[in-house]
Amino acid sequence: MVVAEAVGRIAGFAAAGPSFDDLPVREPELHALYVTAVLHGTGVGQTLFDRVVAGRPGCLRCLDGVGKRLPRRARGPGMTAWECVAARVRSGSAYPPAAELALGIVVPASAR
Repeated sequence: MVVAEAVGRIAGFAAAGPSFDDLPVREPELHALYVTAVLHGTGVGQTLFDRVVAGRPGCLRCLDGVGKRLPRRARGPGMTAWECVAARVRSGSAYPPAAELALGIVVPASAR
C-alpha cells in the first residue's frame, strides 16, 4: 500500500497485489485507489497508481458500467488506458446479476 500526504493529512492511498478471485487477470490487480476530492485532477491518483503497479501489465476489476467510462477518461498524455481482458456475469444470493469485468492496462507498442 502507498499513502499520499499533503499538509500533514492523508491525501489518498492505493493498494495492489495478487488477485483474490478466479477470473483470469493480469497481475498485479488494483485493489484500492482513493484520492480526496479536493485533489482530483492534480495527478495524485496517477502517481499513486504508478507506484503500486510499477509498470507491470496490471488489472482493475469492476462491475457493469463502471469500466465503460474508464477508457474515455484515460486519453491525456501520461494517463493509463484500459482494455477488457476478461468478463463474466456474476449472480447469486449475495449479488444481483451484474457483469464483472477485468480491465487490463494497455501497454503501448513502444514499451513491449
